Amino acid sequence: MSLPLNQSVLAESPSLRTSALSNLDNSRAEVVLSKAKAIVFAVWNGSGWATTAQIAEYFSVTESAVKELTRINQSEFQRLETKTLTGKELRDARQTLCLPSRTSQVRVFSALGALRFSLIQTRLLH
Repeated sequence: MSLPLNQSVLAESPSLRTSALSNLDNSRAEVVLSKAKAIVFAVWNGSGWATTAQIAEYFSVTESAVKELTRINQSEFQRLETKTLTGKELRDARQTLCLPSRTSQVRVFSALGALRFSLIQTRLLH
């Protein structure tokens, strides 16, 4: 049985956000984002990941705000929702994500991570 969720309750409760996202995979998250006219995957160059800068640009916040919200809520983000690229992973992704060569690491968000960030940010705006 699926009950409609009140947006403010969803925005306030980490456990409800996790529950709401638990039935989604990245493909479904992409559909949800697309229907909501959320982060356009074309900006992500088909990589399936958005950088902190791209998340900040879309939500009209600073990169430091994205970093801080992610840090404060790190325990809520699931393993496949956000990760920090370094070393070979970073070298492999550098061109796709249009990163400068001097970048030593970058945090990226999957579609599910972007949705979770959106829900967390919504909580702060209410």
